[in-house]
Amino acid sequence: EVLTTEPAIHDPVPEAIPADLNQHHWNGEVAFHHVNFTYPGSSEDALHDIDFVAKPGQTTAIIGSTGCGKTSLLHLITRFYDVTGGSVTVDGVDVRQMPQSTLRGLLGYVPQKGVLFSGTIDSNLKFGGENITDADVRTAARIAQAEEFISAKAEGYESPIAQGGTNVSGGQKQRLSIARAIAKHPKIYLFDDSFSALDYKTDV
Repeated sequence: EVLTTEPAIHDPVPEAIPADLNQHHWNGEVAFHHVNFTYPGSSEDALHDIDFVAKPGQTTAIIGSTGCGKTSLLHLITRFYDVTGGSVTVDGVDVRQMPQSTLRGLLGYVPQKGVLFSGTIDSNLKFGGENITDADVRTAARIAQAEEFISAKAEGYESPIAQGGTNVSGGQKQRLSIARAIAKHPKIYLFDDSFSALDYKTDV
């Protein structure tokens, strides 16, 4: 049933993709232009008339109570869902006019709960990025405060990871998820309450 489900999000038709997209210089500016969003099957807006710009090189924090729409905002940037009104742009290009591979290549997204895959620590940190080197992996692990527990394992970066990361702690899983986002050197980092499983020292 899952395999036969029709995807709700599609790449744009070739005619809708800007002709100069492959030569576009990406800086990482994200803008919401009077965005409305309603979840499928709901009669009420989850987001209404959201309008702001997140500048590259700056940290933009979205603050609010549980259920106020913080995660929904990130899901519109990543195109897990599409807006129902207004638009979301990256460096002036509507995300709906970009192939999903192009858009997601610009993003380093860490969800509330870290996701790991069956393999090794190294393969998990290189997952989803192109041309990630061993040096990139080690630098990312150090920044994410994962280097210490990785080094303590007998096989280091070749240590096995069970499907879903069931053989590491919640904090370790989250550090590895953060390191994976850092390793791909994205233009835009999206952290969805990603530090809640970390101790205070690591969070800082």
